[in-house]
Amino acid sequence: MGLAAIQARTGEEKKMARSVVRYWEKWGGQEERAMREIVSAFNESQDRFLVEMEPAGDWSSSPDLPRFLAAQSSGNPPDLIGLEDHQIVDLAREGVLVPVHPFSGDRFLPAFERLGMVGGTLYGLPVSANVVTLYVNLKALPTGARARLPFPTGIDAFDELLRRIEAEGRIGMVPSYPGWWPQIWPYLFGGAWFRDGVFEPEAPANLRAYRWVAELAVRSRSLGEERFSAPVNPIGRLNPDPFISGQVAMVVEGDWVVRRLVQYPDLEWVPAPLPSVDGRPQALIVADVLCIPRGARNREGAQAYIDFASRAANIEALAIAQNKISPLRVWSQHFIGHHPNPQIVKFRDILMACDLVSNPRVPGWLGCLERVKSAFQEIWSGKKPPQEALALLSATG
Repeated sequence: MGLAAIQARTGEEKKMARSVVRYWEKWGGQEERAMREIVSAFNESQDRFLVEMEPAGDWSSSPDLPRFLAAQSSGNPPDLIGLEDHQIVDLAREGVLVPVHPFSGDRFLPAFERLGMVGGTLYGLPVSANVVTLYVNLKALPTGARARLPFPTGIDAFDELLRRIEAEGRIGMVPSYPGWWPQIWPYLFGGAWFRDGVFEPEAPANLRAYRWVAELAVRSRSLGEERFSAPVNPIGRLNPDPFISGQVAMVVEGDWVVRRLVQYPDLEWVPAPLPSVDGRPQALIVADVLCIPRGARNREGAQAYIDFASRAANIEALAIAQNKISPLRVWSQHFIGHHPNPQIVKFRDILMACDLVSNPRVPGWLGCLERVKSAFQEIWSGKKPPQEALALLSATG
């Protein structure tokens, strides 16, 4: 047997001797490929564990929870799973997840660190971060408005700007375009979905928020716009796209849209904070987290991979490859200089200047969110007035 064959056989034997870590990941496409690079780097960095990543998501890169829960209940869960931060509260409370080891130091921004915690215990490593905020097509703003940036952060001034855009025959913003965040609107008016752990959709601020949403629906239809009648209208589905073409001046969206915007180097766009009733800028943050299911056969290997993925260099490499922001407290010059998003520093400014809100960290939120989505559809379509739709939410809560 030649030397090359002996080396190849030795490599295969070492690979077979490793302890396999089954990793279920919800991502597809660019995001999945980026994480697979981190997995490969981990496998090459040591010879104890072999992480095998399997797809476990749906069409929107959300985790297939029914499949995961079925595997967990049958005693055959993966050793590691990628989840969305708002899912871990219910899963941790139900005993589906186990705590992960706290990371050392203060690498993460506290707001993102909290997204991986339930009751003060860390259940998920925020390996990937996203900030949901305004994206503004500068050429679609009214004449002279660009010279008056920064953007208005009071809700009344913001609505006045929307009306000025409408007066020029364009749409300022459409809550259903793209519509992935129907639960976000109460935050602009100082509202919340829970008070002292109790679901209270009919809170006065929530009602004011959805009355504003209903009014925006009427105003968009008065401009002859029926393209956004569905509750969700992904950016890029229409051709030409209304935001990219300047027919709609602003969208409330997360990092997914950046990958599309960078394909148009001549497009003048900026991120801006969400407005609020008290004038304080704000933004919604979410994270993708790595978790260990209860019943995992290789918890040690899963934790070893979490420790590896949480290194600053790997967090930044993943964010660059996925075209996302970083959840780290400090962004390196390498990260900023190599990031494909030309506006990445402005996103850092938003994280530093804004009140960062998140989905409720309350048991039962997953079920409530599905009902909120249905209520938003009823309100946006005009089938029910906001007060009635929110009252029905209370009745079913």
